[in-house]
Amino acid sequence: MPLNFPSNNAFFVSPTGLRAQKQIHALLSKEHIQNQTAVLIGPAVPFLSAFEQNHPDIILEEECLPENSAFVSLPAAGAVSFVFTAALNTSVSNALPFLIKEIHRILKPRGKFFLFVKNTRHFLSIKDVPCLCAKNIRNDLLQTGFIIHKQQGVLHLPFCGKSADLTDDCLFSLRLKSGAFTFFAVEKKPFISQTSETYNSARITKASVFTSPRT
Repeated sequence: MPLNFPSNNAFFVSPTGLRAQKQIHALLSKEHIQNQTAVLIGPAVPFLSAFEQNHPDIILEEECLPENSAFVSLPAAGAVSFVFTAALNTSVSNALPFLIKEIHRILKPRGKFFLFVKNTRHFLSIKDVPCLCAKNIRNDLLQTGFIIHKQQGVLHLPFCGKSADLTDDCLFSLRLKSGAFTFFAVEKKPFISQTSETYNSARITKASVFTSPRT
């Protein structure tokens, strides 16, 4: 039988929702986000626990997006180090394919994108929160050019109680992809200048000339 919540806020202040925040905090604990330029898209509540310890410099926060995603006003290319996105409302989830490309554009080389989505086929139900296919999102991220460092399930047992907490923590430590939610941690590839590539190619060509046998 599904476990139902009337809203995002109602879920994330519940014992199971607080456990989900704790797990997200653990996934972000080794990221150096303190005082780094960042953009927050979608509800902030999944990331609040992580933000309490490390405070990024959020230069843009958009909980909901306009119906026409082309009107989303994002920073200039290469302007931010981190983007946090929770696709927990229809405006963000509907715009996600567009957002993935735009986030890739605004991130600096080696910038990080953290994406949190509700999974399909799970017995946790939150009113008005869309369910998305993690496999399709993974494909979109790879096709856009991101490097995927983490794809991990969050909240495997969305029930309250000490035994549920302990069991869920054990399942979380196994880094399974299943769960009520999926957390993606991806990185924009580093910039490689054309000049450097040309120089290395020239060195290889020159070396081959001097090392090739003469007739």
